[in-house]
Amino acid sequence: GTPQDLKHPDYANMINEIQKVAKEHPNLIFVAGHEHNLQYIKDSSFHYIVSGSGTKSTRVSKSKNAPFTSALNGFAVLEVSKNKNVKLIFHTVDKDSVTTPYSEHLLNFTRLDILADSLNDKAIPVPTAFRDSVVVAANTRYEMASKGKRFFLGENYRKEWATPVQLKVFNIKKEKGGFEVLSLGGGKQTRSLRLKDKQGREWTLRTMNKDPEKAIPENLRGSLAQDIVNDMISAAHPYAPLTIPTLAKAVGVPVATPEVFFVPDDPALGLYRKMFANTVALLEEREPVIRRGEGTRSTANVINRMLEDNEHHVDQEAVLNARLLDFLLADWDRHFDQWRFGITDTGKGKLYYPIPRDRDQAYFASDGFLIRRISKNLMPYLKGFRPTIPRAEWLAWEARDFDRLFMNNLDKSKWKEITDDFHRNLTDDVIDKAIRKLPPDIYAIRGKEIAAYLKSRRDVLKEKDAMRYYNFLAREVEVIGSNKSEYFQVTKDPIGLRLNVYKKKVNNDSGSL
Repeated sequence: GTPQDLKHPDYANMINEIQKVAKEHPNLIFVAGHEHNLQYIKDSSFHYIVSGSGTKSTRVSKSKNAPFTSALNGFAVLEVSKNKNVKLIFHTVDKDSVTTPYSEHLLNFTRLDILADSLNDKAIPVPTAFRDSVVVAANTRYEMASKGKRFFLGENYRKEWATPVQLKVFNIKKEKGGFEVLSLGGGKQTRSLRLKDKQGREWTLRTMNKDPEKAIPENLRGSLAQDIVNDMISAAHPYAPLTIPTLAKAVGVPVATPEVFFVPDDPALGLYRKMFANTVALLEEREPVIRRGEGTRSTANVINRMLEDNEHHVDQEAVLNARLLDFLLADWDRHFDQWRFGITDTGKGKLYYPIPRDRDQAYFASDGFLIRRISKNLMPYLKGFRPTIPRAEWLAWEARDFDRLFMNNLDKSKWKEITDDFHRNLTDDVIDKAIRKLPPDIYAIRGKEIAAYLKSRRDVLKEKDAMRYYNFLAREVEVIGSNKSEYFQVTKDPIGLRLNVYKKKVNNDSGSL
């Protein structure tokens, strides 16, 4: 049969894997719509609801574990009340008659702490005594690589990952006055917890170590390709995020200020204890806004707002300033999801300014034979952190669409003015102070070298590479209108063409620029 059949090996394997996890989590409610009928099945502490007869129906047999079944058209409703009661209601349609044949209270989750503790079969967590600090390495596995692996994949930052440093122990009940866990987050390679402090500010606790398995195609998992991807994490500097705030502040780029902690095996983590116990993690404010505004928005949300109304704009000068910092750091991984946008009100519309996040690829560098070959032709943006910027347009490859959308209104003179300001504000003293933010034992490995590279990259950005990237983007400029009425005016200019976009007034071809 096909993978949609229950007896297909892939389907059976999925069921088995889900059941293994479900056994550790009582009071789960499973919902499905694959079968064309209505069912409620109660098995131990688990609830199974099938609501699949919206358009057609199939026969369904009764069972002692099924308080309700029906082959009629209809649907199920789960009502979750403010007092945390969960109620199940089935509605059916028979010809012109609408009925409610079943209604039942399923559970109440007021005592979430008890549900969380049942994972570990323990009573309610009691305060645990932890040391204030420990000496621990971020990850020692990269240092154990063979000579062959080091030749092909590089020495990278293996020493930095394997060097023990003194880290403060994270106490979720005391740090920053105490945190409440909001939810589990993270992408394909990292795990993170969203936290809220006593003042209502949200924070993110993100593991420093990565597991790229989910980002690898399933047919390549467990292969040599996965081993290569796993080891290439060593090309990222583990403590790079600690150096960014000093650099960013000097050039006026709003960023979070991360701190590195050792997360102990703390019962207070509840459901997430096993995921985060004995890990090294970064804690940072989730939405660091340094201007007065209205919180932050995702890139997708900002794009939608700009399409809806032409009175909404992005602060393009601020975008360029932030992108110059990316070039300085050799941070090639700057796709759309790596940004949030703060908001200021102009009186007419909103002005969005960029807040970069996730600096995992800052100072990315690999001297391995394989990466040198790949970066020569296939992936030039992986040439990495060095005193020069080989080709700015390739370093920006992942962000090329972002740049074309959010930096299309800056002319050559403005681009040069912002670059000059960036160079002037990023002094040698600022760079030295930033790199000194590394743990002392980590700074001793190659801190002076990183500082020297930053100073050199700052200078070549001003001398040629920033304008080189401007010329690359200027070859083909994309200007997108909104869903409102607009008038595009193209005229001759002494240095080329000039495009003005006007907002059209109602019943008039003229408008405001």
